[in-house]
Amino acid sequence: MKNRIGFLLGGFPALSETFILNQIVGLSKYCEVHVYPTYKIEGKCHPTYLDLNQEKIHFPNNLKLFGRIKLFLKSIYLFKKNPTFFLNSINPFKYGLRALKLYKFQENYPFLIDSTENFIIHFADLGFRFFELKKDGLKIKSYLIFHGADFRLALKTNGLAYPFLSDVDYFLSISNLITEKLLEWGVDQEKIIRHNVGIQMPKHKLERIQTKTNKIQITSIGRLTEIKGHEFGIRVIFELVKKYGIKNILYNIIGEGEEYDNLLDQVKNLGFEQNVVFHGGQSGDYVYKLLSETDIYFHPSNDEMTPLAIMEAMSFNLPVVASNVGAVNEIVIEGSGFIYNVNDKNRCCDFLIKLIENKSLRENMGQIGANHIVNEYDIDNLNFRLWKIID
Repeated sequence: MKNRIGFLLGGFPALSETFILNQIVGLSKYCEVHVYPTYKIEGKCHPTYLDLNQEKIHFPNNLKLFGRIKLFLKSIYLFKKNPTFFLNSINPFKYGLRALKLYKFQENYPFLIDSTENFIIHFADLGFRFFELKKDGLKIKSYLIFHGADFRLALKTNGLAYPFLSDVDYFLSISNLITEKLLEWGVDQEKIIRHNVGIQMPKHKLERIQTKTNKIQITSIGRLTEIKGHEFGIRVIFELVKKYGIKNILYNIIGEGEEYDNLLDQVKNLGFEQNVVFHGGQSGDYVYKLLSETDIYFHPSNDEMTPLAIMEAMSFNLPVVASNVGAVNEIVIEGSGFIYNVNDKNRCCDFLIKLIENKSLRENMGQIGANHIVNEYDIDNLNFRLWKIID
């Protein structure tokens, strides 16, 4: 029988969290994978979601009282499996009406019927769910992964936002900064395992497409939110067009979000709509085709952890100009692109101009970057390594 690995997740499947889907599908080659989301996200989903065994995705039940009573009565035989966990699931002294009305039992039911012991927890916020399950008596070994917003909160509170850190069995650290901070917060070195997030390498790279406009194409990918720095990116491109007279630029922005109207107004007010294209939220083949038409990848974010968009661009042999945030300097290694300090517009412009004016530099940097991504961030290799870590 295959070993079992569980994923404790929030909303699922999230279109923007392809890395989680790729990890689930990849690990399924080696072991039995079960997914325990907090809630189901309706609407548009990534095609990879359809590859999953739907019977192993345990979305929470939403039964009425009679349904919860019926579920409880037919599950009494599970008491022998884990008496402590079973009793805590209906303990009114711990959970009050939540237990008396069998809501807590309904929540814990998927864990009662399964025998999953190893759990990967993406985002520290889900650690509270893990901690409650563990207090209830579930025999669970945890592998917790910090990402962006949760790590920023931990930084602000010196780790105190997540009081369960000492109860976590292992941390899968996706950057040197996370490892450094975990040690500062008192986590034992033995509990920290360095493990990169990764991307699905393109099965086949499209031929470089020469567009009819023959413009230098610069592309940015990211949600249209303030933290992603698109407002700064637009100002930089405007500077290149107006101040430096580089008219043959086409700036592609892929993403959707609450800042769309503001960014569109910014472009109109600056009067260079012909140089900027908003592509909306896209994934898969659309993004790959656009990257194959791109000359330079530009990542102007104000804050990041390990941006997968940079990895994807580099896998297409693109040189990168990016802000020095999070683990960007671990991804964009020397020779694969340029890194500038946040909001340093002059430095950013200088780097972009160097690449615009030197095709051979773009090609050389692109090749160095692609080799780095293959060696360090190939999701297939990382999934096999993760399976061996947990196995």
